[in-house]
Amino acid sequence: MSDSPVLIIAFNRPHKLRQLIASLRSSRPEILMIAVDGPRSHNKSDETLVRETQAVVSEIDWPCKIHTRFRESNLGLQTAYVDAVNWAMSEFGETIVIEDDVIAGPELYGYLNFNLNQFRNNQTIGQINGYNFAPVHSLTEPNRASRVTRYPTSYCWASWSRSWELIDLSIGWGLSVSITDLSAITGSRLSATMWRMNFRNAVSRRVDSWAYAWVATLWENDLKIISPNRNLCLYDGFEGGTHTRRRVKTRQLEIESVDDLEKKFNLDFDGKADLWQKQFVYRETPSGFIEKGAASLVLEMEKRLRRRRSKK
Repeated sequence: MSDSPVLIIAFNRPHKLRQLIASLRSSRPEILMIAVDGPRSHNKSDETLVRETQAVVSEIDWPCKIHTRFRESNLGLQTAYVDAVNWAMSEFGETIVIEDDVIAGPELYGYLNFNLNQFRNNQTIGQINGYNFAPVHSLTEPNRASRVTRYPTSYCWASWSRSWELIDLSIGWGLSVSITDLSAITGSRLSATMWRMNFRNAVSRRVDSWAYAWVATLWENDLKIISPNRNLCLYDGFEGGTHTRRRVKTRQLEIESVDDLEKKFNLDFDGKADLWQKQFVYRETPSGFIEKGAASLVLEMEKRLRRRRSKK
């Protein structure tokens, strides 16, 4: 089994990067690519914090090849993230992507590496998730290591250049697809309308996010996502995360072990688990629709306020 590179995306939180590296120490990935965005010109503390974050790389103490991409100025979340993934994909044709506010469990790297190898030539698979929201009672095959889902996670994931090269940051499909066709993917017109709001928020730059463009790309190309049936890492970015505005309204699952990775599992979508995620993670419900609409209005007001301030 070939060793896949791990791309770590960081910014101005040296303590988070140090925590992540410590959690990867037992797995000892052979190739590490570390991308750190540059300091923001309007933030006085960034210069020091970004420099300290870059210095954490010197603390990696196991034998491995280290590649760094340190930006001198700030590109912003979407641009810096996409640039980093492009860099890794162009070098290796596939990568494991881990954000700096993740705590890796002992089986995370092995799981992602195994599945990158397992599905490398399967053109129907677009991503491997490393993070799992769905509890055991929501799974169709709870005794299997993995399932197929429509929902990619962005904290920790893996993919190949054959999929990543399809990404459309303009989200053209997401804005033009009919609600009827989108609801065939999301399961209802309400869900489709909510995802249309997500896509519009990203295109209008109400939110600085690459992830909605990636979701739209996977859905447009009918690509499946492999997800572990147990959680393999923790996300430590709900408070103070760059692109996290609210805590998901469900309890984060503890890190657990997965069953035998070699055991076959159904490559059809696990509709039961996806329904649970629709309701409790993505809040594709009437009350969630109201919350999403209100949040979109707030985001638009914040964007206009930033624009006015920048003109002063």
